[in-house]
Amino acid sequence: MLTAINRVMASFGFKVPATTSETASIIGTSTPTRWASSSIAPADGATIYYKDVINQNSQYVWFTNDRGNAASATALLVASSTNTKPLSVSFVGGTDGYGETNCPINILTAAYDMFASAEEVDVSLILQGKARGGTNGEQLANYIIDNVCESRKDCVAFISPDRADVVSNLGSEANDVVTFRNSCRSTSYAVIDSGYKYQYDKYNDVYRYIPLNGDMAGLAVRTDETRDPWFSPAGFNSRFRHAVCCQISWFDW
Repeated sequence: MLTAINRVMASFGFKVPATTSETASIIGTSTPTRWASSSIAPADGATIYYKDVINQNSQYVWFTNDRGNAASATALLVASSTNTKPLSVSFVGGTDGYGETNCPINILTAAYDMFASAEEVDVSLILQGKARGGTNGEQLANYIIDNVCESRKDCVAFISPDRADVVSNLGSEANDVVTFRNSCRSTSYAVIDSGYKYQYDKYNDVYRYIPLNGDMAGLAVRTDETRDPWFSPAGFNSRFRHAVCCQISWFDW
């Protein structure tokens, strides 16, 4: 199943690391993890019982049950164990996570549902990431507006148009961005930008166009921290960082 982190990465256009090899390293780490001085029986105080050590420290493995004839947990069970040989297990049966091009819209909306309750989650800014779904890419934006921001009424969504509306769309950027905006709900709980930035993706060693809704939210946060919440994040001193260039649609009203 796609993790919450992978959903966000996919939404923003980053490719999710995937592997089909059962012996491949995890997230680029080839150094094996070892927990020395673990015990096959629980101890008083800070536990060194290997089940607890693994479950509390490993990011990738979860202990469930002892293997056959190798029971643990008590001195009597350990003494009666007849299976004492080291165990080597290959990880098989897993599946690659979704990428930005094949992640179903219902997977993304399910992730945003986790922010729907104002009583359970404290959040002020909701980032759309990549425009997805609908005739003009408006489906995900409208879902966030309707089911999170308009429902909570205490947070704001930051929305960007589809990449095709802005990048390599010379002469039609403004019209297509306006079409995208008109496909989105009218609301007091959302902000729409009209640009994409060209940024280096260090995880995959390539340059990518990234929607600016994350940058717009970042400018809002920076303004809150350096000035006050009622100051506008727009202005001469507001700027993007880590961008090689930006594709921006200009409007001549």
